[in-house]
Amino acid sequence: MNILVKAIVMFCFIEALGTDIRLASQIEVPQSLDSPLLQKLRTDLQSHNEKALDKFWRKISLEGAPLVEPIKGDDQNLLVTFLWRSNATKKYIVVFPLAWRYPLRNLMARLPETDVWYKSYRFRKDARFVYLISANDTLTPFAIENSDTDWLSTLIPDPLNRNRFIQPRDPEIGGSSEEISSVLELPDAPRQPYVTVRPGVVQGKVHLIRYQDKSLGHPRRLWVYTPPDYRRTAPPYSLLVLFDGWVYTQLIPTPTILDNLIAESAIPPLVAVFIDQGDRLSELALNPGFADFVADEIVGWTHRNYNATNNSARTIIGGLSLGGLSAAYTASRHPNVFGNVLSQSGAFQYSAVEEKDFIRQFALREKLPIRFYLEAGTMEVNESPSLLHSNWRFRDVLLAKGYTVYYSEFNGRHDYISWRGSLSQGLLKLTQ
Repeated sequence: MNILVKAIVMFCFIEALGTDIRLASQIEVPQSLDSPLLQKLRTDLQSHNEKALDKFWRKISLEGAPLVEPIKGDDQNLLVTFLWRSNATKKYIVVFPLAWRYPLRNLMARLPETDVWYKSYRFRKDARFVYLISANDTLTPFAIENSDTDWLSTLIPDPLNRNRFIQPRDPEIGGSSEEISSVLELPDAPRQPYVTVRPGVVQGKVHLIRYQDKSLGHPRRLWVYTPPDYRRTAPPYSLLVLFDGWVYTQLIPTPTILDNLIAESAIPPLVAVFIDQGDRLSELALNPGFADFVADEIVGWTHRNYNATNNSARTIIGGLSLGGLSAAYTASRHPNVFGNVLSQSGAFQYSAVEEKDFIRQFALREKLPIRFYLEAGTMEVNESPSLLHSNWRFRDVLLAKGYTVYYSEFNGRHDYISWRGSLSQGLLKLTQ
């Protein structure tokens, strides 16, 4: 789990639990038993059906968890019940990230006289997100930063859920390790038709470049994608520039997405440059030096070495989270270079606490020749101001100024499992 996520989690637990952590170990959170399957199990056990519990766990073993059940009279949502199996009589089991801000409200309950622990939520039928489970004997380590127990390392995938998202280790980052999360994907979650390699689709080439910064003075990785049948003598190709290069080549399979879109003639063939970050927070958080470096040095280098357009109307800059904020910021400084911004869950709430409000500056300045694709998750509301509401605000300011804005929401959280599917939506809009 990266440093930023650790900091957010720690802050949320300290805020929620308060200073007297000893009280937390005495708290029991009553829960209603909403799951029809668990209600039946309770009834069977009360009727002394000794085989009922074994039958229940055999069903879970075959079908997996969490339980997904209809809600009577509700055709928009489903009841999702997360499960844990343990004979302990006192456990503090929570599902992350659902329990980030209010862990005590999200504790699993134990079905009396069984090894079944449960917590139910209502989710809209199109929800998709990743999650982990924490099962501890006390809540104390959750709120003590220097405790003997590294509770973040105890977060594990749901052992009852076979649907998983694997984040490979980056071999060039010290301490990097593979991370595995469980995936909740409800029946109406949007299809992600472009994220897997298709038989018969010709693949473009990806070149790893060891680039020595002239402006910033340190080496960094660049990945450059060239489309199938790329030719230096062809008319210049459209250009896509994305931050967080490792993410957009390894966790979000952008080269595969581009291959599939190009094969369908859904977008024109393009050249893509994926930029690795050094100090991510420093570079992407409204950094004028880094924005100028990208627009001047990286784009200039690309034009000299690849057959890519210098037409801003056919050039896209994009990123996720802070990368989305940085994409909009970089384009605002260099609208003659970047005429399109693709922001996935852009962290525009970050700018709201800065001395100069980035969104407000857009409202005050003259309109620029830039088009925008903005997206955010309906569950990205854990902060104040929230990421979701800050994206609403930015969208509304842009529309009021007369910008072309394509806005989209997905029913999910701040994670790659949604971004990998929605990236194609932004590309389809901005290459029209």
